[in-house]
Amino acid sequence: MIWFIFGVIDVLLGLRFVFLLLGANNVGIVNFLYKITGLFVAPFNDVFESPSFGESFFDSASLVGIILYSLLAYGITKLISIFFTKGALSLVIS
Repeated sequence: MIWFIFGVIDVLLGLRFVFLLLGANNVGIVNFLYKITGLFVAPFNDVFESPSFGESFFDSASLVGIILYSLLAYGITKLISIFFTKGALSLVIS
């Protein structure tokens, strides 16, 4: 379930990156995608310079978000597996 949620976030951020890179027109679905993903890229907006080339925009915040959200999903699943394995649970109980 965790991988599914973070996978959806990564796909949406990937679409955002591609749309901005290709200079997609601001139509309904694209604007909707930008609004949804704006929340997820906001922490990474000023990490790297994001150059623009005419209508195209290299959104480095989306790429950083994809990487860090994937690492976060990995970390969460690892912590869950550590705490819910039989050996770790017996250490906590005893």
